[in-house]
Amino acid sequence: MKTILLLLIVALAVTNGQTFCEKYSTLLMVNNSALVSIVVDDTIGAVVNTSNGIAKYFNGGVSTGIDYTNPANSAQLTALRTGLIQFFGGALGCSDGSIAPYTVKDITPFHTHLNIGFLDYFKFNNLLLNVMLNRGVIAADVAVVAGVLDTLRKNCCVIATDCFSVCNKLIVPGLGSSLPVVTAVVNASVMAAVSSPILLPYFNGKIGTRGDFTVPAKFNNLFSHLVQFFGKALGCTDGTIAEYTGLSLKESHTGLNINLEAFNLFNAAIMNVMVTAIGPTWLNSADYMAVYTLLNSTKSDVCTAPDCGTSTVSSSGASSTNATSAGTSAGTSSATSAGTSGATSSATTTPAPSSSTGDAQSIMIGMTLLVLSLFI
Repeated sequence: MKTILLLLIVALAVTNGQTFCEKYSTLLMVNNSALVSIVVDDTIGAVVNTSNGIAKYFNGGVSTGIDYTNPANSAQLTALRTGLIQFFGGALGCSDGSIAPYTVKDITPFHTHLNIGFLDYFKFNNLLLNVMLNRGVIAADVAVVAGVLDTLRKNCCVIATDCFSVCNKLIVPGLGSSLPVVTAVVNASVMAAVSSPILLPYFNGKIGTRGDFTVPAKFNNLFSHLVQFFGKALGCTDGTIAEYTGLSLKESHTGLNINLEAFNLFNAAIMNVMVTAIGPTWLNSADYMAVYTLLNSTKSDVCTAPDCGTSTVSSSGASSTNATSAGTSAGTSSATSAGTSGATSSATTTPAPSSSTGDAQSIMIGMTLLVLSLFI
């Protein structure tokens, strides 16, 4: 815990040499205790507001939790408030002596019994950061706080398979959401796939009986479905991507007669994007293998031509050897992280296709291609 606090203090130093706490105490002409008390009290007030969706952790809605809103538990509320002031006082670099040191070595036990998942973790961090914005903290400083707060994810967000899913590892609450991140992954994958003459005929109506998916009416619907499916496939649970309610995986591919070569080529394109566009800053070899396994698991419903058989995808596609190698080699990749570019995006809705006819057609074809392997 002391190491975490030291990291927070160093990371929150501003350019003029002041810590976050020193800077804003000076600006507001208050001591450190008064400054942090404002943040803590406003955050508690926001959390207990039932409209924000996480009041259950503070009003006894979680079976093992304490109802801090009950006057009978005022002593526990006071203890909680004092602990938070001390914790954030140390974390924000407060040093005028008005806040006692935080002496708890590990905050994990305070959260384990609450069984917090990523959605509620995402909501809480955003509430706290919005409190800072509403109190006049500049966006650049709030962004720094957001990144540093996320170093505490392992202590607070305790459902590992959810809090550290492939998608959620790319999300820093307060800096972005899954929608722009998934959009970035989808766009990169499309651009990597549409250049293949082997794959193109499946989407412009030259192969199969599903028609031309590049026409705007079909593309717009396809694009939103693709984002929904990719979000689910990668484990996005921050609530910003809608649930898919369309055709099943098998139904969506009936009539396309996809062969093994096309299936392999697309999976290889996806794996390449995961390694080069996202990179080792965010994901590790186990994450890459999880994505590869997911893609391969769609074979029985997606790859329907006679040559598909029951064999494991290999040869020209992303074989298990290639996928493992990709995950390992990613450790030395210097590619720009798609997670970073997505996190700073302000997009809140799925973007429309390009106004350029040529570009729009390429994107439409690519989006359709992705659906072939990601409908789950």
